[in-house]
Amino acid sequence: DIISDQKNIISALVILSIIIIVLGLNGLRLNKLLKNLSQTDALSGLYNRRFMNKKLEEEIMKFQRYETPFSVLLLDIDYFKNINDTYGHDIGDKVLKEMALAVKSNLRKTDLFFRVGGEEFVIIFSHTELSEAYKVVEKIRIMVSKLQIIDNEKITISLGVSQVCKNDTPQSIYERIDKLMYKSKQNGKNMTIKS
Repeated sequence: DIISDQKNIISALVILSIIIIVLGLNGLRLNKLLKNLSQTDALSGLYNRRFMNKKLEEEIMKFQRYETPFSVLLLDIDYFKNINDTYGHDIGDKVLKEMALAVKSNLRKTDLFFRVGGEEFVIIFSHTELSEAYKVVEKIRIMVSKLQIIDNEKITISLGVSQVCKNDTPQSIYERIDKLMYKSKQNGKNMTIKS
C-alpha cells in the first residue's frame, strides 16, 4: 500500500508539473499576443501610434546621449475620402493595406513604420540624416504613384520629412512633420516637403 501511495503521489506530481508547464507556456504566448496587439494596428499590421510615441522617445534619448541623427516622415494618402466615398470602405481598406505593404517593402530593417490613424503613416529612419531620408522618401512617393490598386485610379501621397533637432520632443517632431505634410497638400499634393 505504501509503494502504491508513493506511485500515486509521483504520478500526481508529474501530472501537476505538466499542467504547470502548459499553463506557463500558454501564459507566455498570451503575453506575447497582448504585447503584439498593444503595439500594432489591426488593419495594416504596422506599428500603432502608441508604439510610435515610445520609439520617438527612445530615438530622442539616443540622439541626446550619442548625437545619433534620425529623421521622421509623415505621409498621408491624397484624396482618400473620395476613394472611400466612391468605392466604399472595403476598397479604402485595400488601398491602405496594399500601399502600406508596398512602402514597407522599400524600407530598411532598421526603419520603423507606423499607421498613426486614418490614412496617415509615420516612418522613423534611425541613424539617418535628412538628405539621405529625403532620397528614400522621394523613391517611396514615386513608387506609390505607380501602384495599380484600383483600376483607373492613381494613388498619390503627400509627405513631410524632418531631422531631429536639439530640443525636440516627440510632440514637437510630430507637429513639425504634420505642418510640412500639410504644406505639401496645399502646394498641390503628391510631393515631399522637407525641413
